[in-house]
Amino acid sequence: MARLLAIDPGGKGGDTGIVLLDYTDDTPALLVDSWAVEDDLKGFRKWFGDNGDVLMDPDTTVVCEEYVQRNVMGADLTPLLIEGAIRFMRADTVLQPASGKNTAVPDRAMWAAGFNRGMFPGDHHSDRWESLRHGLVYLKHQPHLPTLRALFPPAS
Repeated sequence: MARLLAIDPGGKGGDTGIVLLDYTDDTPALLVDSWAVEDDLKGFRKWFGDNGDVLMDPDTTVVCEEYVQRNVMGADLTPLLIEGAIRFMRADTVLQPASGKNTAVPDRAMWAAGFNRGMFPGDHHSDRWESLRHGLVYLKHQPHLPTLRALFPPAS
């Protein structure tokens, strides 16, 4: 069994979405656990204190949305700080851009694979949903065939 931890770092007013997926060579990704981490970097540090073994497991692949600096006055750098903390602890973290992920794995594909937003009650900023999407995009690019078949079943 393989494990994938997908992280979508949040800024002020949003949570950091984290999902843990399991899959095998023969089975598609399955949601094992998820977290909506509040309170910016302080909250992420607390999450790490409670769940650091998940992040530090060398057999778990870690995927994180890569922060892209935009030329905006007063931009919230909290996602960059969280990304930096993750990369410090796991230098092998796979970084993915936010752009293109919704096209690569649209909502309808996630629904086809049995995922739905109702899996994440109280997830008012779609933080865990978007971290799940990052994990599925990673598996699509591998390509992990059982997950691809679940996301994009042949038309009947």
